[in-house]
Amino acid sequence: MTHILRHCSFGILILVTVCTCAADREQAILGVHNSVGDRIEVVELRPSFDRELAEKEFHRLKDGQRMSVQFQYTIESVEGARIFVEPHADGKRLRKFAAKGSPIYPKGSAKASSYFELTDESEVDELQIQMWSSGKQLLVLKIPTRIKGAEPAANPVDPYTTPTFLAISQSLKEQGRLALDSKIEGALAIVEKALEAPVPENVHPESWKAHLETSRVQILCFIDKEKAADLAVKYQPSHLQLLQKNLSETDVVVPVLHSQRRMIDSLRTDQPDTAIVLVQRLEAALEDTSESDGAHIFRELRSARRHLESSRRSIERAKKASK
Repeated sequence: MTHILRHCSFGILILVTVCTCAADREQAILGVHNSVGDRIEVVELRPSFDRELAEKEFHRLKDGQRMSVQFQYTIESVEGARIFVEPHADGKRLRKFAAKGSPIYPKGSAKASSYFELTDESEVDELQIQMWSSGKQLLVLKIPTRIKGAEPAANPVDPYTTPTFLAISQSLKEQGRLALDSKIEGALAIVEKALEAPVPENVHPESWKAHLETSRVQILCFIDKEKAADLAVKYQPSHLQLLQKNLSETDVVVPVLHSQRRMIDSLRTDQPDTAIVLVQRLEAALEDTSESDGAHIFRELRSARRHLESSRRSIERAKKASK
């Protein structure tokens, strides 16, 4: 049946179809469907904001805060489709935003979520949830709203000047010279010795260890690719725990994110299955990051997500080409 929503917590007035769902489905806030059975139903929008206030002024997101959407979907007309959430203004998609990439959702019904992040102070007057398959748009749900990106931090932290990052940069240069000037086994011995030695002064010890463990994996890629892959899978869980426990600390997040990306890049050609596992785990670890993680981390997390999405596509293309 059709209702007009007059008291929505997310500050909109829109004519929508609200469906009576089966027992295993949540009640939808709003939805859209087509004549061939495809459907998108929004279950929750976050952050929610005051409707009356939103009519007077834009709701400003906090620095690094996501606009997230939980939705239920049904795909009937095709075997699989992608679903995207995008910010629009004046009838056009914004140019500056970061969003979660969409997997191919299989035919059938399920619940999923997505999000986007504004990367400047852009104003949004409409959210769009789009379902696509083979270059064709199957559905689009347009949600009028008023949100605005966060103000830039007054004194942003430069993550590339932290003691740990500087120490790691110097260490990488040394390892590169060792790998070029001596046998690769010699470089491996240096890294393994460093793992047993005292941690450099003023450097986060666990972040330093994660860097050295990643360096060992990279060097082993030239000597024993199977061992490199085994160690990468072994190291990653502790690296990700370190990342999740310290999301507000630049001196931990930046080096560990870079270490993870270096491991993935090292293995993606010769060990694509392992690289995909590393990508999936890191994507899951970053999934729950939010505005509470701080402005100084926001750019690094956004960059990491883009890098991961690019890596995933490259690995999957290479795997298909090899079959």
